[in-house]
Amino acid sequence: MTRAVFFVDGFNLYHSLLTHPRAAACKWLDVRGLCAGFLQKTETLHRVTYFTALATWNRKKVERHQEFLRAQRHHGVEIVQGEFKWKDRRCRNCNSVMKVPEEKMTDVSIAVRLLGDAHRDEFDLAFLMSGDTDLIPAIRALRDLHPDKEIVAVFPYNRVTEALKLEVHRYMRTRLDRLERHRLPETIALPTGKPITCPVEWRATQS
Repeated sequence: MTRAVFFVDGFNLYHSLLTHPRAAACKWLDVRGLCAGFLQKTETLHRVTYFTALATWNRKKVERHQEFLRAQRHHGVEIVQGEFKWKDRRCRNCNSVMKVPEEKMTDVSIAVRLLGDAHRDEFDLAFLMSGDTDLIPAIRALRDLHPDKEIVAVFPYNRVTEALKLEVHRYMRTRLDRLERHRLPETIALPTGKPITCPVEWRATQS
């Protein structure tokens, strides 16, 4: 069997869900199940690694995000956390300068893991779930250093990137119906400890 791994750009995936009301209703997403659904019969899911960062300036967002990450870990997803840095940005209208958060380290973290895992021969086939062109140098390095490894771009909903298409062996799109089929149950019972519950704002009756 072909050993497959997924590298999921959580920031890219999450923001793709905001582009359509039906997609937004899938924020409580079974990431591992979604990834497994892209595999062919000859491929076996070896690992899913989800790269993300907490919006520490917003307590409610952090609480929702932490419960989401708790659900992912319960389903066997490895979590790699980066962080946000505050960056000066000038307003185009009034020319004032404001501080805005910018996610850091995710692209580098994905690149390091992709090449490191290839070097350790931990996969035959890598799926990269992102539409971020900043990952192109890592893809090129993988193809140059490990020509025996195959890489597939899995574009989050509404995130197809033409430049990435040219760098990978093949690509796939995430459709709305696929997202809807992989929504987590609103309550995940655990044998011991507190159950995992979908945040109120993300429940099926919300957007």
